[in-house]
Amino acid sequence: MTQEELERKMGFLLKQQESFSYTLQDVVNTLHEVGERQDKLAERQDKFQEQQEKTDKAVIGLMAIVADVIQAQRATDTRVKEVSERLDIFIGVLERYISENRNGSHGKES
Repeated sequence: MTQEELERKMGFLLKQQESFSYTLQDVVNTLHEVGERQDKLAERQDKFQEQQEKTDKAVIGLMAIVADVIQAQRATDTRVKEVSERLDIFIGVLERYISENRNGSHGKES
């Protein structure tokens, strides 16, 4: 191998090394950017998780309130039914009383 061939091969190897060095630097920079993005995503995920937990607690609280409202509505329905039945009985008694008084069976005797 002549000196000239050796210098060409050395030049080629140096150019390859330089190219590899730039490529490696690009990879390092890209990895750094990916790491930063991953950190940001992890922060966002943590915030999302906290918000999700708050939402879950709020939904559970609302479910308890709805259950209480349902129970109260059932009690109200029962009470309204009882009052309605009593009112129907009262109206029936009142109508009989009025009807009997019109027919003279319980009115003033002449």
